Amino acid sequence: MSENIYRDIAQAYAAAARKAPGLKSRFASAGFNPADVSSLADLSRLLVMKKEELLMIQRKTPPSAGSLPLT
Repeated sequence: MSENIYRDIAQAYAAAARKAPGLKSRFASAGFNPADVSSLADLSRLLVMKKEELLMIQRKTPPSAGSLPLT
């Protein structure tokens, strides 16, 4: 395991946000900046998406609700 798991998580979330506009938008709505991740408390600010919410978003922006990487 990495000596700094939070740095690795921050890098992974930042890469995902660059590739998936829906995720980037969710991060912005939550006031979450992946670069600021340095503790479990930082991660707890992420909102959990309920299935109903995902279905609503998918209806508005099919097929992946902006959650899949841009090609």
